[in-house]
Amino acid sequence: MVSSDEEKLEVTVRVPGSQNFTFEQRTAVRDLVDGLKADGYDVSWPLTKTASTGQAIVDIVCLYMATRGSLRIVNRITDDTADFVVDSAEKLLGKGVDWAREQFRKNPRAEGEPPRTQKIVIFGPDGEPLREIEVAENDEDTDGASA
Repeated sequence: MVSSDEEKLEVTVRVPGSQNFTFEQRTAVRDLVDGLKADGYDVSWPLTKTASTGQAIVDIVCLYMATRGSLRIVNRITDDTADFVVDSAEKLLGKGVDWAREQFRKNPRAEGEPPRTQKIVIFGPDGEPLREIEVAENDEDTDGASA
């Protein structure tokens, strides 16, 4: 949960590639957006028109961090702002892992299908990737996820 004395973190959710989502895919991403909002984040999920007519693939979800003072943070990193960015990235990574596991539980794979994976990538205020993790369907705790 984002505390009221912290600068409110803005998070943009992006799914790379085609934006032609099925109802189930759209619902899954909306669950992530709603969960982050419930935890106090200012969240957006802009849909971008693409030339692709293919079906969207939600195997990778990117979370872009920003704050109202992002330009200030990027241009003048201090120990406090660096700690804020690192702590925020870790919290978002945990939220992403929880969301991925919940999606696996809510949408069980068909018999005979191989285990699925979900990659979560966290980007910092400068647009550079900070952390990424691949959550395997069979993982039951954070220790089982590969960073």
